[in-house]
Amino acid sequence: MGTPIPPPIIVPPADPGGACGNCWGVGKIFGDGDTPDEIWLNFSGINKGPNWVIADGDPIEGLFQLLQVMIAPCSYLATEIDWLIDCTFESDDTTVGVLAATGPIVFQAFGNEACEVFVENKTDDHFTGGSCLLIIPEVN
Repeated sequence: MGTPIPPPIIVPPADPGGACGNCWGVGKIFGDGDTPDEIWLNFSGINKGPNWVIADGDPIEGLFQLLQVMIAPCSYLATEIDWLIDCTFESDDTTVGVLAATGPIVFQAFGNEACEVFVENKTDDHFTGGSCLLIIPEVN
């Protein structure tokens, strides 16, 4: 009959708006308030790169809402028709990534300070240049 399959490991989700102690809380950069369950990212100035092909489409531009990831309260995610967008506030870095539905990386920012609100694109393949402003709502 074979080896039995072990039961799945259940990871309990964080409550929406769960605490991200890296950037929110007493004495933290984003203030003493609670962690928001949403943030907004505003992308601008991204251009077609040297390996751009027509299937890649136009660069991402404008304002996007990201929702807090239930099991990772310092991470936010949006799945749009054309984009997968993520932002994570690590203890020593703020990362932002955008992956096009067609596959190429559109925007990638890493190696920043913790709890940054402005990051620049480090991708120079299918897309290049540009920046992202992180808009953090206040939560009481």
